[in-house]
Amino acid sequence: MLEITDLSVSYGAIKAVKNFSGGAKDGLITAILGANGAGKSSLLRAISGLNLITSGSIKLDGTDITRLGAHERSRLGIAHAMEGRRLFRHLTVEENLRLAWRFGTRRVLLKPALDDVYARFPILAEKAKIHAGLLSGGQQQMMILSCATIRSPSVLLLDEPSLGLAPLITTQIYQFISDFAKSSNVAIMLSEQMAAIALKVSTDVCVLRQGASVFSGSKQSLIEQGRAGNLSSMYL
Repeated sequence: MLEITDLSVSYGAIKAVKNFSGGAKDGLITAILGANGAGKSSLLRAISGLNLITSGSIKLDGTDITRLGAHERSRLGIAHAMEGRRLFRHLTVEENLRLAWRFGTRRVLLKPALDDVYARFPILAEKAKIHAGLLSGGQQQMMILSCATIRSPSVLLLDEPSLGLAPLITTQIYQFISDFAKSSNVAIMLSEQMAAIALKVSTDVCVLRQGASVFSGSKQSLIEQGRAGNLSSMYL
């Protein structure tokens, strides 16, 4: 379980995240919604240790990890798939997966981990010996998600997983995210501009506007308040 209290992130005089409180529960998905520049990526980077925070605290399963480095948080089970399809394009699909498995603490053996990836995404098995840079955008996103999940993390951070993908591939990606949360009991926090697709799989929602939370609560609460259909006005 991930717990965040009064977290703020600044870039010089610019406050990217302002006193954010929230989190993610085991086996469930929290959607962080907001327009471009709302602070979604800054928030996720602060949780994984890539951004320094100016105030607040982060707890993982009750343990304060606020002052730990990114590599230490990774060893504790935090995985972060950043925006932009960051992979080693000159390496093959399987080489990328093997490298991801070797990074940090490993909770599963390599062969069953690879078998699980290929069962979830058969196209990656077919392309295992192909350089990652030659994959389509959707296949690259499948691989990035697989690299983030191959070590069975306890917390998974996903930044704009649908960015630049066709609707059919987006549906497939989000089905994987939903299934993985349930089957692995991992706490997932994902950021999205596409609210409709994120709301289909999430249980909790936080809407950011200019770094500040303008809504935080369950998806059901958002729906009952009649605000789910008017998210664009909350963004602006």
